[in-house]
Amino acid sequence: MSSKKTSKKTTDRHTAVPPKAAEPKTAASTPTAAKPAASTAASTPATSSATAQASAKTTASQPTATSTVAATGQTTVQSPEIAAAISALRDGNADTAREAAITLGNLKAETAVDELMLAVRNDDNFYHSVVRAAAAESLGRIGNRRAVSALVRGIDDSMAEASAEAVRALATIGDASAVTPLINVVRNRDGYYLPIVRRAAVLAMAKLGGAEATAELATVAGNSHEDPVVRQAASSSKA
Repeated sequence: MSSKKTSKKTTDRHTAVPPKAAEPKTAASTPTAAKPAASTAASTPATSSATAQASAKTTASQPTATSTVAATGQTTVQSPEIAAAISALRDGNADTAREAAITLGNLKAETAVDELMLAVRNDDNFYHSVVRAAAAESLGRIGNRRAVSALVRGIDDSMAEASAEAVRALATIGDASAVTPLINVVRNRDGYYLPIVRRAAVLAMAKLGGAEATAELATVAGNSHEDPVVRQAASSSKA
């Protein structure tokens, strides 16, 4: 891995599942990927090996059946179950927030797309990596193309599993605009992406198809110096 990317990202990029106490955050903390975090360690969730987020927020009110969709400015009516899950995405316990993200995907909750995109982008560095991964997967399940830009950004997540889930979600949604960023992942010119992410990108390109993706898969499959896992995925995709 080149020094350029190492200086920008934390070493937790090398683990597919975050270790305990890897990502304590508050909603106001600074990114651990670039500078020391301002928050203190959160408590460990009871049901997961991943570390819970330390949240400075408490639940402000009971979820209602009405929600405003930010992208359109329109007010839509949604079920109490969906409203509760959207609210729980900001829960201070990473397990609770992850389960909420999974629920929204299972329900194919279109009204939750904006909130799930926020989790994937993680602009405020609040969301734990397990929540980011679950949110990306759920966006793929929902299948709304508005999520493509957030998922492309999620490819560069500092945690490999969250990054890989963003790649898989792009393949599920099936937007051809994702091919170019996926090729960049596979080529991995600065050595940033781990094999799990590059393999996911190879499989995603095989699913998306097209001349550009097909040519890249052929190049990877024929490269004897390529990572064996990535090369095998490319070879299988061509078969």
